[in-house]
Amino acid sequence: MRSFYERLLFPYLTYDNNYSSLAPKKMLTACIYTMNIKEKEITTRNYHSFLDMVEGFIESVFTKPDHVYSCNTYQFSDYSKYKCECFDEKDKKKQLEEQFPIDCENAFNLGVNLAKKLIIK
Repeated sequence: MRSFYERLLFPYLTYDNNYSSLAPKKMLTACIYTMNIKEKEITTRNYHSFLDMVEGFIESVFTKPDHVYSCNTYQFSDYSKYKCECFDEKDKKKQLEEQFPIDCENAFNLGVNLAKKLIIK
């Protein structure tokens, strides 16, 4: 991801004292994060510090991203094939069935809202 961000953002930066942006306009941005961790762990593992830093960098070039978090994602189609004692497959399956469709709807709505902002301008 870091390479992606660097290739996306650095071409728009100058190396003046403010690292000004050459982006021709402030493009609307969004980030959709899928994570294996549970939602409460975002705070306990200090993910916000890292994600805020990334989003701050995006904002310095384009705009502050809207974002959606999808947590406790289902990693494997068959957990029995992997050594993964720290995950409860039943819990992951429940999350996949109950929460993931909501997360997908939230991501879709994020896109709709970005499109509406473009139309309004």
